[in-house]
Amino acid sequence: MPRIQVLLMEDDAAYSRLVEAALATSEIEFAVHVTDRLATAVSTLNEQAFNLVLLDLNLPDSGGLQTLEAIASASSVPIVVLTGQEDEELAEQSLAMGAQRFLRKTELNTSSLVETMRQAVSPHLQLHAKGGDRDSVMEVFAELAESATSIEHALTVFEQRRLDPVEDIALTSARTHLRKMKTVIARHRSGYS
Repeated sequence: MPRIQVLLMEDDAAYSRLVEAALATSEIEFAVHVTDRLATAVSTLNEQAFNLVLLDLNLPDSGGLQTLEAIASASSVPIVVLTGQEDEELAEQSLAMGAQRFLRKTELNTSSLVETMRQAVSPHLQLHAKGGDRDSVMEVFAELAESATSIEHALTVFEQRRLDPVEDIALTSARTHLRKMKTVIARHRSGYS
């Protein structure tokens, strides 16, 4: 397995060092970049390629599910929520909002952390490791870009109709998701160019 680039979003410096030390003992090679602010994390995700985000929901500039929502909107990188909160409903909401896994800090040990991270990142790495075949990956990106263009044309035709409020909301949502999809395609495609 290649080196896994991890963005650790954690405002407790001692806990960050603990996570880094735990990952350093793993057979899997992890490169960990730590940030303690949401704004810095979003900026870093736009500037660097990561395979995984380890996310504490409560940071100095963001709290709760808003933190997860912001990261999920900013990137398609798999997210593992790592929190001190014992709220089962929060775990369910986090998974529903796009987190691949939810871990409680109180139940954490090195093997469970590494295994959870491996499971979360494995599908993401498979795209990048498709036999090391750059041409196949670029072909997938071209097909996705073509599909995005077709969806955009269909939405334009749909917009020309008179829309009721529900259709207008659905159209706005579809356009938002389409923009996100195109951004993700462009970002990952540029990583292979």
